[in-house]
Amino acid sequence: MYKVFIKHQPVHFINPEQAQLTGSSEILVHEPTLEKIRFYVEKIEQHELTGNINFVSSQPEKLFENFCSLYKLIEAAGGIIKNTEGQLLFIFRLGTWDLPKGKANEGEDARETALREVEEETGVQNAEITVELPSTYHTYSISGKRILKKTRWFEMKCPEQQNLIPQIEEDITGLKWFSPNQIQEVLDNTYPSLIPLLRSVI
Repeated sequence: MYKVFIKHQPVHFINPEQAQLTGSSEILVHEPTLEKIRFYVEKIEQHELTGNINFVSSQPEKLFENFCSLYKLIEAAGGIIKNTEGQLLFIFRLGTWDLPKGKANEGEDARETALREVEEETGVQNAEITVELPSTYHTYSISGKRILKKTRWFEMKCPEQQNLIPQIEEDITGLKWFSPNQIQEVLDNTYPSLIPLLRSVI
């Protein structure tokens, strides 16, 4: 299964077996053509369609590839940082709790990108990757051009107390450690694409 967030709205690419598990309020679109996919994308972008959209196919990977052809793909990577007390580090950017992430530089692999972005955006040094987490996909537009961003996520450990430094030039105005029992504050004010990822970690 693939999940993409368009205007913070989830769109799933699933097989027929998974379709049987969906609720009656969800929209199922079976074996859609590229034009049909485009139709639903535009409806979501124009805020004319809400709820879970499920594109169903015996080959969901191929269907997802067709969907990707509507966008320019950007690769990014980021990290969920844990300290020795089990707290998670979040950045506060543009009024929303977020995780450090960013686009890959030329020649970087995803792990290198994630570690660099964590250091640049938070000041955390010598973080160590412990496990790769599920990737997220979300869309946006620049000058009328559709962009699909794939972000690969890594759980990291921060070995010791460090001096946190928010990257002001990236609109990061705050950094804060949250314990698992405080995480609801983040979930109430973060991006929908991050919520399943965070719940899988905590």
